[in-house]
Amino acid sequence: MKLILLGASGMVGAGALREALAAPEVEAVLSIGRRPTGVVHPKLRELLLPDLFDIASVEDQLVGWDACIWAVGVSSVGLDETRYAKVTEEMTLLWARTLLRINPDFSFCYCSAAGAGGRRLGRAMLRVVEGRADRFILESADINRVGT
Repeated sequence: MKLILLGASGMVGAGALREALAAPEVEAVLSIGRRPTGVVHPKLRELLLPDLFDIASVEDQLVGWDACIWAVGVSSVGLDETRYAKVTEEMTLLWARTLLRINPDFSFCYCSAAGAGGRRLGRAMLRVVEGRADRFILESADINRVGT
């Protein structure tokens, strides 16, 4: 399997990277992020992209991959819903749609937060925004027959 990983410099993404590099069934990992992971490994290729909304500039490098782990996150502290949704929802959906379009048999693993969707822990902004992204990913899985 050839795996794309976004968010590898964060806590969840770093763990996913470590496991992916150790897994014999993963033949290659493309880590895409704003800053380097600091990891050197023969399976790992890093693609630095200062603006993660600029997916069009790297789209040709995303063809032929099998799966993506999306571990991109931003703190909601100090952000209003519009700014928080731009990263948490808009960016996630941009990448998911693009990857599913150019790789039809692609799997997209979205790392969400506990309580997303406002179902269990109140209706805090972050849960509502993440819940919308969760629902889109799940609906896309049904439409595209992608495993969740």
